[in-house]
Amino acid sequence: GGGGRGGGGGGGGYSGGYGNYGDQGHDYTRDPRDSSPVDVAAVDELLASRLHYRKKKSFDLADEMRDELKRVHGVTVWDRDRTWSVGGGGRGGGGGRGRGRGRFDGREGGRGSGRGRGRERQLNEHGHDYSQVGSPVDSSVCQFDEAEIHDLIRTRMQCKFDRDFQTADDIQRRLAEGGVEVHDGFKEWRADGERWGCSQRRRDERGLSLPPKSYVRRGPATGLSEEAIDAIDALVTERSVAKAAGDYDCADALRDRLTSEYGVNVDDRAGEWALLGEEYLLDVDASSLVPDEAIRAIVGKKLGERVLARKKRDFERADQIRDELQREYVVEVDDASKTWAVMAPEGARWADDDGEEDGEGAGVNVVSRQEWDEEEDDEMSNYEDIEEEEGEEMDVVASGVDSSPSPDVSTLSDLTVPELKEKLRAAGLPVSGRKAELIERLLEAP
Repeated sequence: GGGGRGGGGGGGGYSGGYGNYGDQGHDYTRDPRDSSPVDVAAVDELLASRLHYRKKKSFDLADEMRDELKRVHGVTVWDRDRTWSVGGGGRGGGGGRGRGRGRFDGREGGRGSGRGRGRERQLNEHGHDYSQVGSPVDSSVCQFDEAEIHDLIRTRMQCKFDRDFQTADDIQRRLAEGGVEVHDGFKEWRADGERWGCSQRRRDERGLSLPPKSYVRRGPATGLSEEAIDAIDALVTERSVAKAAGDYDCADALRDRLTSEYGVNVDDRAGEWALLGEEYLLDVDASSLVPDEAIRAIVGKKLGERVLARKKRDFERADQIRDELQREYVVEVDDASKTWAVMAPEGARWADDDGEEDGEGAGVNVVSRQEWDEEEDDEMSNYEDIEEEEGEEMDVVASGVDSSPSPDVSTLSDLTVPELKEKLRAAGLPVSGRKAELIERLLEAP
C-alpha cells in the first residue's frame, strides 16, 4: 500500500472541466474537517468510476456510484467544490483557492491544512482485495472455475489502477455473462446464482443469516403426480434452508438427489425448479411452427442432457447438443430466457399442410405435417406413381415370397422429418436432406 496523501488544500482554480487526476483517478479531495473512519481506497475507486461514467455521459451508472457511496460508505459528494465527506458535513475543501489559472482570477489561496488518510490496499493470496461470499461456485450458473474468476478479478483491478476503464468494463461484462456477480462497493464476488441484499461480510460480522430463498416450479411437470410434486417441493425447501444456514454439503446432496430420483434441476439464480426436459420451454411467439408433443419431448430430452453437461462443466458436449438441435431440428436455444424455438429454414419456409384458410387450424404449422413449399408437391406425386407401380408388381409375385409389411410412401409421408431421421438412424443410414430425400432413402433401404 502507498503512504499517506494530503486530502485538504487548494489546487488550481476551477477550469470548467474535470481537471487532471492523480493516482486516485479523480480530482476530488476529502473535506479536511472530516475525520470519520471510512475505507478511503474504496471511496477513491467509486469516485473514479463515477467520474468515468460521467465523462461517457452514462449518467444512470454515475448516479448508481453516487448512491453506493452514500449507502455503503455514508459519503456525500460536493461536485461544485470537488470535495467529499462522510455524513455530509461541512462543505468545501481545506484552504483557499490556490494558484488558479481557470475561470477565476488566479489569486493565490492558502496551502490547506487537511491530511488524507493513508491509502493502503491489502491484497489477498489471489492478488486482489475482493472476497468470495455466498455458496461455493455453482457450475450450473457459472462457466468459470474459481482460478479463472480470481485471474479475471485481479486483471480487472489492475486495469482500473491503470485507468483503463474500457478493458475493466469489458472484463466486468464477461464475468457477469459467465455467471459471476462482482460488487465493487462491498468488495465481494459470488458465483452461486444469488444476488446481494446487503454485504455478506457485514452480515457475517453481525452474526446475521439470510432467510431461505423461495422457489417456484417451472413448466407443467409432465408425468409427475401431485404426491411427487409435493415431495420435490419439500426437498427444494430443505435444500434452501441448508444453503441459508451455510450447510453446502447437505445442499449439494439434496440437489443430487433431486436430479437422480426425480430428474429435477434447480436454478438458484431464477429461484425455480423444473424437470430436466422442461428446463427450457418452447417460445410459441418466436417459433415459426408449433411442434407436436412427440417432437417437443425429443427436444426437451436433449436440452435436459445439455443442462447436465453444463452442470458438469462439459461445455464442449453442451455445444455439441446445441449444434445438433440446430442442425437436425432447426431449433435455436436462448439460454438467457431458457426457451427454444423452431426457426424458418434458410431459403424456405414451413408450409401449411392442410391448406386451410379458415377454421381452427388456419395458419398453424404443425411439425407432424411439415413440408417444404419448394417442389414438394411434384416430388410427392412422383412417389405416388412409384407406389402404384410397386402395387402392380406385387400382384404377380409368387406366394412363397416373404410378405412382411414394409413402409410405403403414404405411411412415411405422414411422419415428421425428425421421426424419419430417427428411422434412418436406427437403420444406420444418413439423416441429411429434405423430407422427400429421407423418404426415398428409407424406401430404398434393404
